[in-house]
Amino acid sequence: MKIRKAALALATASSVALTGTAVAGAETAGSDAPKDGPTLSSNIGHKLEKLDPLTGNQFFKPSKENPLNSWGTLLWAGLAAGIAGTIASVIIGVGNYLKHEGIIN
Repeated sequence: MKIRKAALALATASSVALTGTAVAGAETAGSDAPKDGPTLSSNIGHKLEKLDPLTGNQFFKPSKENPLNSWGTLLWAGLAAGIAGTIASVIIGVGNYLKHEGIIN
């Protein structure tokens, strides 16, 4: 029974993970770029100051004279969220292990 559940979980996770790549790989002929004007992603990039350069020193050591631009701040937020998610995953995993072993109820 446990093997069946594990196989079903593996199949579900694989299909969910690979569905996005199949959709992203699909192309239609002649749809390279819209001719109507800037796209949504282009507008977002413009608002995030995409053309402003940012070096590693500026990213890891921002100062009052040289603060982070908008996309640098967004990158820091994503980095912080990733680290928080990793720590939460480790805590949940250890808790599940301890519960499975009967150390905690």
